[in-house]
Amino acid sequence: MDTIDTIEKNKIFGDTTLDIGCGDGTYSRYMAQKGSKVDAISPESVEFNNSSITFLKTNFEDFNVDKTYDVVIARMVIHLIGKDT
Repeated sequence: MDTIDTIEKNKIFGDTTLDIGCGDGTYSRYMAQKGSKVDAISPESVEFNNSSITFLKTNFEDFNVDKTYDVVIARMVIHLIGKDT
């Protein structure tokens, strides 16, 4: 089961989403399509043409969380925290 299937099956939706290590933006775009305002972070640049998505070019370790999120997606990044890249 992939991440989108899991989100759908478990009805994991909210008004705000943080997508850590957003990669190509698949999950950010999906959550925005479902009505969420998304903050997407990645050390690599990603282009979004969606007013519901705010992209922040940063590492998670340097990201200062100054608000709460209803949903946090961190697929394939937790094992990288603390590693030099």
